[in-house]
Amino acid sequence: MDNEFQSLLQNDTWSLCSSPPGKNVVPCKWVFKLKRRPNGSVEHHNAKLVGVGYLQRSGVDFLNTFSLVIKPSTVRMVLAITVSFN
Repeated sequence: MDNEFQSLLQNDTWSLCSSPPGKNVVPCKWVFKLKRRPNGSVEHHNAKLVGVGYLQRSGVDFLNTFSLVIKPSTVRMVLAITVSFN
């Protein structure tokens, strides 16, 4: 958790601030996952800080949704499909 938290601070993707008056504060929680090698042994532990999305209301707590990460293989697949249809 500490490594992930330090990474968030170093990359300026997270900062602590006071909440605006009258706004819903969406809580967050830590999600832990084990990354495994093909043989089943543990490669490393993974921790992510995520917002509790089921407490958010569309148009009130957020206006748009977006993907934070996209894999290069996904981009290649979308481009390949687009090129094959043209």
